[in-house]
Amino acid sequence: MSTLVSLHQTASHGWDQAAACRSYPTEIFYDQTTEQEAVNICRSCPVAAACLNEEQQVFLSTASEVEDVLGVRGGLTAGQRRVELSHLKKYAEHHVLQDAMLTVADRAVKLGVSKRTLQRRLAAARCAA
Repeated sequence: MSTLVSLHQTASHGWDQAAACRSYPTEIFYDQTTEQEAVNICRSCPVAAACLNEEQQVFLSTASEVEDVLGVRGGLTAGQRRVELSHLKKYAEHHVLQDAMLTVADRAVKLGVSKRTLQRRLAAARCAA
């Protein structure tokens, strides 16, 4: 389960200094009753794209699960981001699986799975082709 983290509490990335959410309580972005208000704040934010991009990069570089995505970020609700992140994860996995420059061990590390799990996935992909 993810914890709620405010941009106020994260290390500065440069862009976050201009974030519109900095002047609002974090809870607004994680409460269903204030979701539309949070979306509106994000949509008026000059760095919303950078915020969303950072979440995508963190999601792909960690073994995060779409179920752990909470709150409003980058002008999108958690549900909207779950759909996008799910597609992004499948796209990234496909490219890792197809990258002939990577060893099986390297691919397994990039995907956050064991070599055995990856070998099963590769075998299933070959059977489906």
